[in-house]
Formats: sequence, C-alpha cells, structure tokens
Amino acid sequence: MYVNLFVPSVVTWHYSDNEITVEQETTYPESDSIILIVLTVTPRTSVAFNLKFRVPSWAEGATVKVNGAQHAAAVRPGTWAEIQRTWTARGRVAIQIPMRLRTVPIDYQNPKRVALVYGPVVLVQKLDAVLPETASGLLTRMQRGDTSLTFSAPGQPVGDFVPFYKVGAGMPYNMYFDLPG
Repeated sequence: MYVNLFVPSVVTWHYSDNEITVEQETTYPESDSIILIVLTVTPRTSVAFNLKFRVPSWAEGATVKVNGAQHAAAVRPGTWAEIQRTWTARGRVAIQIPMRLRTVPIDYQNPKRVALVYGPVVLVQKLDAVLPETASGLLTRMQRGDTSLTFSAPGQPVGDFVPFYKVGAGMPYNMYFDLPG
C-alpha cells in the first residue's frame, strides 16, 4: 500500500483473502511544527504487506513509529519510506515530519525571486513585494503568531504572512518576493 496524501481518510481493500482497513488521522498541515499522521491498520486476520509513505523533499528529520516503538525504516527526504511487517488488528503507524521556514526560488532562472514556505505551506503577505533584507536574516526573525500558521517579521513594513489557502476572494496578497542584491 502507498500513502502519498496526508489527509483524514479511510480505505478498505481485499488482499490475500483478507479485508484490510487503513484509517488516516491528521491535522496536516495545521499542526504546530510537526505533522503527525496516524495510520491505523486493521486486517481481519494477520497479514504481511508493505506500507510505503511519501517523505516530502523538505522533510528533514522525519521519523516513524509502529505501535509506539521507533521503527528502523529509512525515512529520507524525497523518497518513499517502507514498513515491511505482518500487520495485526489495530496496528498503528505514527509519522512525524518537522516543518521549518525556508525560501523556495520560483525557478532556476530567477533564484532571487522566492516564495516563503513553512513545511508544505506557501505563505503569502499583503501589499509589499520586496523583502528588505536577506532571506536568512528574515527567516531568523520570523515569529509564529497566536493563530495557526500566521507569521510576522518584526521590522517588515506591511502585513503578516498567512497560508495561501486562507486567502479569501478579493484579498490582495503577494506570493513571490525579490531578495535584495
């Protein structure tokens, strides 16, 4: 089984004369600095199969636990982590993916035009389209606000940074910023 989207969901399928249900619980991407994905595997009888999950390319330090114990699966950014085991009723997989602030160039031809990103979430800002300092300087001053995934930078002239998916109709915003120099 492959898990490539981290959204609350349930899937049931038949494998080796066995009905298997996998339920995914998550608050992704709203969780505070860590994405916690809990997969509950419920076969009717014990069954061996591999469970693979996508590890995003930005996911440094991701870990996986099976039934509360650290699992030795190779969890490398930009790959598929694989758990090979015999599953029993109510097997639980917890995936933790630390999120961090970073800048991402819009393309290779424009390395100084960037988006601000927190984990998988693109952050947008109202009104001002020029970052007044280096990206590393800005990232060290960014502060997370009281509301989920809202960031501000003391000294930044205009507006908080909010997730793009929270932008409403008619709300002016800037998604890309020019780095100085």
